[in-house]
Amino acid sequence: MADGVDVTVEGARAIVTVRGEVDIATCPELDAAVAGADAQEVVLDLSAVTFMASSGLASLLRADRVATERGGRLVLRAPSRAVVDVLEMTRLADRFTVEPR
Repeated sequence: MADGVDVTVEGARAIVTVRGEVDIATCPELDAAVAGADAQEVVLDLSAVTFMASSGLASLLRADRVATERGGRLVLRAPSRAVVDVLEMTRLADRFTVEPR
């Protein structure tokens, strides 16, 4: 599976699967996927993320805002160690709902 972003819909949930590095070059693709996800709940599957820059963290915060403004919610599914490290370092680990794999 190549690096990138894929979206699948499971009922009222949009599953956005993110692979590889999440940085300034890849954030627009992630932002567009979340913006285009027409679902009550947006689940970001982050299990295959190998690196997350501060711009990736900003994308997570934007995704949370978009989901909330739609009356839905954002869920982080199985965040990789790279994602968890950034969330813990910035003290935002408790800001997001996390779903284990």
